[in-house]
Amino acid sequence: MTAVVTGASGTIGGAIAQALAGAGHPVVAVGRDVRRLAALRDRVEADGGACATVVADVTEPGEWAAGLADRIAGESRLVLVNAAGVHGALGPVAETPAGEWTRVFGTNLFAAVAAVRALVPRMVAAGWGRVVNVSSAAGVAPAGPFNAPYATSKAALNRFTAHLAAEVAGTGVTAHAIHPGDVVSGMHGEIARMAAAEPRLAGYRAWAEATDAGGTDPEAAGRLVLRLLDDAYAEGHNGWFLWPDGDPRQPFRLT
Repeated sequence: MTAVVTGASGTIGGAIAQALAGAGHPVVAVGRDVRRLAALRDRVEADGGACATVVADVTEPGEWAAGLADRIAGESRLVLVNAAGVHGALGPVAETPAGEWTRVFGTNLFAAVAAVRALVPRMVAAGWGRVVNVSSAAGVAPAGPFNAPYATSKAALNRFTAHLAAEVAGTGVTAHAIHPGDVVSGMHGEIARMAAAEPRLAGYRAWAEATDAGGTDPEAAGRLVLRLLDDAYAEGHNGWFLWPDGDPRQPFRLT
């Protein structure tokens, strides 16, 4: 079994890649940051795991995914973790440039669609596979001000996951959306910087400070992905939204 993890140069994607490699599964780590990808590979290999790296911008339509499929042409049992993500601007809809919507949806949704189109047919043909889309509680929480592009992109990712799960049901392939928790990461830092500069974003500033004080261990997302390698658990939660260890909220089926 080989695992493909996009966004692996980020905190959450890197933690998931390291967890999979630590469990003995070769990982193909996809990301934009050459230095962070190399550091991830070094950590994995120091622990006795296998990690290949692919430097790619996942917002480039389809090209990177097609190349990735060619690179792992000899593999049949695959896990795909779509962890690439950006937050984007915080502000009113009318003040958010159209290009920002394109950037956020390109990374958070369309990159996942491209990877699924490239890899899921192979999973179905092999009779086994996992798709794990790293979503967010923002995609299922009550709507609020100033966060429309990110929250809408994650809600769309959840809906995409539900449709995919319905399509692959019974094939041995499953699809899931996960919330990784409130993690101190590059995205967290981006939100903190924006909130510090804008008084009307006081709620986001409070969230960033609370996360600094007691955020979720990024390894929790890795443990959640490893749990989904169990066939009984994965089949029983095909098309579900799942929370990390310790989160009091209950998993639920996406519809």
